[in-house]
Amino acid sequence: MAANTAIADDQIEPSLETLGNLFLPGVDKIFKIPQYQRDYSWNLTEKQPQQFFEDIISRIKLDDTNDELRPICQSYFVGTMIFKGNWNKNSGSMEVIDGQQRLTTTYLFLGALSNRFSETSDLIANKIRSTANPQNVTEKWEDLIKTYSLYGDEIKNNRLQTPKKPYERGTRLRLEIETGADVMGALIFDKNKDNKSILPRCQAEKNLIDAYQYIYDNLGIQSLAAFPKFAKYLELSDDWDSQPVSSEGLYRKYSNYSTILYGIFEQLCNPSVAILSMQSEKQSNEVFESLNSKGKGLEQVDLIKNNLFERLTPNPLNRAHEYWGKIKDGLSERQKSKGPVSPWINLEQFFSLYWIAIEGTKGSRNSLYRSYIKAYKQADESELIAFLERALDFVPDVSALYGKQPLATENIYQDYLDHAKEGLHYLVKVQVARQSFPLLASALHACRKNALKPSLFIELIDYLAVAFLFLRDIRGSKYTSILQDTAHCLASAVRDGYLNDDIKNKMTAWYIRNLEDELSDVIGDVPRKTIKEMLHDNTDFEYSNHTGDEKAHARVRYLLRIRCYRMILAQKNQGAGTEAASTWNVEHILPDSKEEDSMTHQLGNLLWIDKATNDECKNKSVPDKLKIYQRKASNPEIAELDDFFKSLSGSKREQRAAIERRSEDILYSLYNDVVKKQTTKDASGKEISKQRAEPHYNDNFEHFISTEGKRFQYEIRKNHWYHSFSSDYVCESLGKDGKKHLVQYPKSASFGLPFITLKGDSGIEQIDILLNYVDTQLSNNYTFSRAEKGSQSGDNIGKYIIKMLKCYRNYLES
Repeated sequence: MAANTAIADDQIEPSLETLGNLFLPGVDKIFKIPQYQRDYSWNLTEKQPQQFFEDIISRIKLDDTNDELRPICQSYFVGTMIFKGNWNKNSGSMEVIDGQQRLTTTYLFLGALSNRFSETSDLIANKIRSTANPQNVTEKWEDLIKTYSLYGDEIKNNRLQTPKKPYERGTRLRLEIETGADVMGALIFDKNKDNKSILPRCQAEKNLIDAYQYIYDNLGIQSLAAFPKFAKYLELSDDWDSQPVSSEGLYRKYSNYSTILYGIFEQLCNPSVAILSMQSEKQSNEVFESLNSKGKGLEQVDLIKNNLFERLTPNPLNRAHEYWGKIKDGLSERQKSKGPVSPWINLEQFFSLYWIAIEGTKGSRNSLYRSYIKAYKQADESELIAFLERALDFVPDVSALYGKQPLATENIYQDYLDHAKEGLHYLVKVQVARQSFPLLASALHACRKNALKPSLFIELIDYLAVAFLFLRDIRGSKYTSILQDTAHCLASAVRDGYLNDDIKNKMTAWYIRNLEDELSDVIGDVPRKTIKEMLHDNTDFEYSNHTGDEKAHARVRYLLRIRCYRMILAQKNQGAGTEAASTWNVEHILPDSKEEDSMTHQLGNLLWIDKATNDECKNKSVPDKLKIYQRKASNPEIAELDDFFKSLSGSKREQRAAIERRSEDILYSLYNDVVKKQTTKDASGKEISKQRAEPHYNDNFEHFISTEGKRFQYEIRKNHWYHSFSSDYVCESLGKDGKKHLVQYPKSASFGLPFITLKGDSGIEQIDILLNYVDTQLSNNYTFSRAEKGSQSGDNIGKYIIKMLKCYRNYLES
């Protein structure tokens, strides 16, 4: 390691090291991976930890000449790592810009080796203490125990922690990884920790646990014995009860195991790595992009983050780091109990929803970076920070959508809260209606901002829950854009400075009702025959306490709840109240049979009633249940079921027919009441469908809604509305000398697009002047860019200027 040397901020300091020298004993140097950096992403599914382990193991050779086992290591090149900081200093911190996957896996590998040594030392010592003849323990066994312990402590004390500034737990991790620091510390430094009890709160933490556990498990003596080159040295059975402690074979096995483990440690330290260190963050990002072929090998979100950070000066960059870390933290969750395999939201999931809902740009996760560049290629620093602020503001709504954060109870009051929770759970976890996720997140966003009434939010999730039953056989392309456009409209209506507060609720209500109109048109008429086929073709609408079909249970619960809720609304004209609260449950009228495919499991044999009535009806006969139902009368549907109850007192055939008919009635009523448009008659007496969305409003947006509506928001209301058009633009020509020269605008070299101040005919006239000017210069093959900044990509943004001018002109004309 070289002596302390001062290097310039823009100087790249190259060095060729080994993996072992990264964690050199006695050096007070630590590596930092801040939260805003890329997470640890190596995982067992894509087999990167397995490949890393195999690369180390495959290069070890064993020499047993003269009956002494000796490992022989080989060197090989593992790639380049980029650090921000001064590599030539023996102390201080290095921020990891690139190479953290290999660096982190090396650190985990060292931790697994250290723990294998220490735990094997404890294992042998415990076996010896429990042996029937402890006096037979030879000195060489004691020496072997000390060797294992020494190797374990040496790695932990000298490689995994620095000699100075101990943590409270007595360690100073040489690798400070903000996303997963607690997990890393627990895996390596918590003795006798059951790794299965470590609960990950994000994908990165799960990857750390999985990679460590894989390496640790495969360093076990039986696992290593499975490798042919190690087999003959570790093949003796590990039966401490039948083998005396003095057994030469047993000793040789554990002596060989110690040698092989230490050989693996030496091989891990042996590979070469090229180090590039620099003081400038901007330069480190540029080198990072260059080495990654302009980022083609990176995840979409990593490309966005890298481009964003590279373009910001120090103070905005510090804010960007903070925002990025908060976004990641807001999407994470520490599980408190067993649950789904992935109880968190990753950044790709989040930004996919964000881009559709907030930015109004459609596309897949694979096109996120392209969408970002298209929208923000010309953005200045304030726009980039505003982008992060909007993203951070959207985090609570996406977290609430996936059930990671509670719904905002101050905005969705208690009467509606249970209904909203169950509806979101059904759509996200049961129906898995992914096309609706941006819309639901945007609706939650509008609710939290007091721009959408809770009753309208309940209407939306109820409508979608029923509509998706009838959309499953329809191509997604026919309705996905409707859902995505509405998501962006709701988000735009919420944005500050666009709509007055007194009309936000009207606008969001109009968008939701317009969505219902459009989706109902896509679904079309659903005949009763189709309903019958839906019920007979699968068990999606059956419920039994004796079967474990949780999705069918959740579907039935929610559909019965919707039906009951809407009947209460129709009769009492009130909100959800407590009548359909989560304390209600599914009641089997005929007793729930243990037989498969029993008619008692069908929708028609089920009621949605309060828990007290449900408990009272247990083990009662149908006539007795009927008396209880009629006395309680909590569900308004009970008053309509006299004929149905009489049929249940008949033969099996009559019971089955009645249950099947009521099953069809329930689904058909949900279609008619929730999805199907109501009809009215025109002047000639012809029956026509009624629109849910009123075509006009008696306010200053009446004409806007009826003529431009969503298209205005989708085309014009972009995230950089206030910022982009406040910039000045210049026109340039390419001279014979190969240099660009400014083309004079009538009174100055630059011009602006003052959209916010342009109004009426005078605004149209000014836009026409600008349109004519830009169009003429484009025909001369001149280029347009931002004044003083230029186009970051060298693109001609003249067509972009024309598009925005025409959009705003159309708006003024309307």
